[in-house]
Amino acid sequence: MMQHYKYGGSTAARTIACPAWLGLSADMPKQTTSSFAEIGSMLHDCMERILIQGNTPDDYLGHKYGEYEVNAEHIISKLHPAHDGFKQLCKDYKLEEYEAETTMERSSEIGGTADFIGIGKNVVVVGDWKFGDGIAVSPDHSAQGLFYAMLARDDMPDLFDGRSRLVIAIIQPSNRGEPTVKTWETNIAYLDCFEAEFMNAVEETKKETVKPKTGEHCKWCPATPICPAKTGLVLQAQRLNATQKSTVSEALSVAAELDAWIKDVRAFAHDQMELGVKFKGWKLVQKRAYTKWHDEESAMDIARKAKKLTIDECSTTTMLSPAKLKTLCKKKGIDFDRFDGYCSATSSGTTIAISSDKRSEYIAGGAIKALKDRLG
Repeated sequence: MMQHYKYGGSTAARTIACPAWLGLSADMPKQTTSSFAEIGSMLHDCMERILIQGNTPDDYLGHKYGEYEVNAEHIISKLHPAHDGFKQLCKDYKLEEYEAETTMERSSEIGGTADFIGIGKNVVVVGDWKFGDGIAVSPDHSAQGLFYAMLARDDMPDLFDGRSRLVIAIIQPSNRGEPTVKTWETNIAYLDCFEAEFMNAVEETKKETVKPKTGEHCKWCPATPICPAKTGLVLQAQRLNATQKSTVSEALSVAAELDAWIKDVRAFAHDQMELGVKFKGWKLVQKRAYTKWHDEESAMDIARKAKKLTIDECSTTTMLSPAKLKTLCKKKGIDFDRFDGYCSATSSGTTIAISSDKRSEYIAGGAIKALKDRLG
């Protein structure tokens, strides 16, 4: 079983941004694990075996991990792209050797397991598998990657002897058109700065006077439901007039954080109620039920024998989505460009986003204004 450290790689960015989170979450009940997280762990397990044992992704069809099992979709859309991405990374940086699932620690409280660490002539690559589809993870200034690099330097003192380049790599097979392999390069001086910042934050976590801070780091924080910085937003919202132009920007920022807090509170309450905890005025109920076949083959046999039904009326054949077909074509060595004229990406509408969002700004009414200007 993987050891759990108080200060780990996945929480390094949060520890730096808000040292108070550890103290606040100390008395919180343990969070339940989602099916998405379990499947991610299963795929990590497969990649560890592939790298260490020299197997191929196809060898893991049917591989069991707890209640889950590797299926063809996992192999096609996740394991093969991840393995191909790793081989390309080794080629690009001329890696001479690597270690997979390397557990390292600075102390009994500070430690973690890097997915893989590769070593080249003048470079060290710290890599991380990401198998989620919801959020594209960037390696840029990754606290998690830098944390593992810091531990690797402790564990292997001569690691950076003659090697001045440090590369943080994210390998994330995606259905969103993102590249599978993303890298960010830095140097030892930057690693030194990160180490100083992180260790200072560790000391801050031990102070009773440390105050919580809100931000993007709140997203997966277990202390969110009870965090005073979050609950204080309710009072802040009450003082705002969201219809005045001068306060709309502030109101939107508060609303975004309140939305996230409300979601976290509901998720926390749901997890607790599933464990049997009761909350006055609330109860668990079953979601709307949808009827689905559990023996489709037998049902189809009955349909075939029915005189007034045809097979075409009872069944449909649907094509893979363009994203999934593109992944399959890549695996089969087929040029996907031949399908370009038969698919398109169409936005379902507009939404409000913060100014730093990487998407281009949509100018509402811009086309209408341009037409009016042209017509005079």
